[in-house]
Amino acid sequence: MRSVVLLFALLYLIMGMQWLLVPQNMSNDFAVLPNGILGWATLRADFGSFFIVAGVTAALAASNLRGANHYLVCCVLLMSTAALGRTIGFAFDGVPEGGTVPFLFELATVAALVGLASMRNRVEKLEAQA
Repeated sequence: MRSVVLLFALLYLIMGMQWLLVPQNMSNDFAVLPNGILGWATLRADFGSFFIVAGVTAALAASNLRGANHYLVCCVLLMSTAALGRTIGFAFDGVPEGGTVPFLFELATVAALVGLASMRNRVEKLEAQA
C-alpha cells in the first residue's frame, strides 16, 4: 500500500511542478482559462501549491516517520475536498466529458491512504498484543 501512495505522491509532485513551470500546458489539460498575468500567477500558485502539498504529504504519509499519520490526514483532507468539489459540480452542472477521470484519481488516492492507515492500525494492534 505504501508503494501505491508513493506513486500518487510522485504523480502529484510532477503535476505541481508542471503547474509552476508550464501552466499553459496544464491549463489546457484542466480546461482552465487564465485572465492575463494575474490569472497565470493564480494558476501557478493555487494549482501548483495544491498538487505539491498533496504530493509532499502523500510521500510523508507513506514514510516511516513518527507522526506520518498526520500527513496522511492532511492529504486525505485535500483529496476528499477536491472530490467533494467535483461532486457538487457534477450535481449542479452535470458530468463533463473526461470529468470522471480526475474524480476517480482523487477517490483512489483517498482509498490508498485509508488502506495505509488501516494497515498501520493492524500492525500496531499486533505489536501491542505481542
